[in-house]
Formats: sequence, structure tokens, C-alpha cells
Amino acid sequence: MKLNWGTGVVISFLMFAGFIGYFVYTIQTQSALQHHLVTESYYKEELKTEAHLRALRNGRLWKDSLHFIKTTRGLEIKPLPDSVLVTIKGYRSNDKAKDFEIEIKVESKTVWIPQSLLIPGQWKISLFWVMDGAEIGVEKPLYYPL
Repeated sequence: MKLNWGTGVVISFLMFAGFIGYFVYTIQTQSALQHHLVTESYYKEELKTEAHLRALRNGRLWKDSLHFIKTTRGLEIKPLPDSVLVTIKGYRSNDKAKDFEIEIKVESKTVWIPQSLLIPGQWKISLFWVMDGAEIGVEKPLYYPL
């Protein structure tokens, strides 16, 4: 049996449509592949995001004045307001196991991130504290060691 080019195009199209149909059926019927992009508590998550963005907006004046200095103890961050509780979050985009979150009380306008928490590489360091009733947030990408 000899097929011309038009028949070959139709057969190719039908095979492609069959593959797409099989793929869609498989994705829709397997429960392991069911993922939801929206959480059940969407509005609560949105409020957390808004509070985070508000804190970063409040911290714009602090962002340029903070200095990150590598020392033998770890990473020194200064100057910060005295007697506040600072939450420091370290985010490493390529290794979730290395992420950390610590709370430190500021003494003498300086906080330290211990050497044991920091491995060489790209980090996003976030600092959050409350001052005069407003939450302040600063995020700084940095490469450690500096």
C-alpha cells in the first residue's frame, strides 16, 4: 500500500492528538500529580505578604546604613538600634537545608551571625525588628565570604 504525503500528515496529526489526549488523561486522573497553586488560606497568606512588604518599605532608610563585615566569629552586622530583638533569616536558593532563622537581642548596636551557620556561597540575609511600634525589615543579597 502506497501512502501519499497528505495521508502521512493526517496520520502524524492523529498520532500527535492521541499523545496529547493520553497525556491530559494521565495528568487529570493520577492523584499524585494534583497540585494546587492557591492555598486554602489565601487571604491570610496575602496579609502576611503585605506585612512583609510594609516592613521592607519601613526599612528603606536602614538598608544603606547597615554594614556586613566578615570576621573570625562569623558575619557582623552593624549599626542596629540598641535593645531590640532582631530576627535574622538566611536564605540559600540552591540548598534549603542550609536556610536558618535566629533571634538575637542587639547589644552595642551589633549582631553576629555565627560562622557555623554560613557556608561559602550566595545568600539572602533578611533582618526584621520592631521599633516604635513599626516593623522594620531589610533584605540584602550577599556572597559569603565577602
